[in-house]
Amino acid sequence: MENHTSSSKVFTSTSKLHQFDNLPKPRNATEEEQEAFHSNKSYNFHIPNNIDDFDKLNNQKNSSKIIGIFKASTEESLKGNSKNGK
Repeated sequence: MENHTSSSKVFTSTSKLHQFDNLPKPRNATEEEQEAFHSNKSYNFHIPNNIDDFDKLNNQKNSSKIIGIFKASTEESLKGNSKNGK
């Protein structure tokens, strides 16, 4: 027969209660708000049938994001250098 003993550690913790004031009351969106929300096509839920196609699509998206970030970074760098007289 095995005898298992366990030790329990006592942790003291403090928690804070946050109260938020002046929050708007919840409400349903109006038709106009719903149409505006659904007309925004910033999301893409394309799920390909082949997993390899998903990887290719994901790589293309990431590449274009990285290129966009690099362009923005380079432009900011150039602006900063021209202001500094470099």
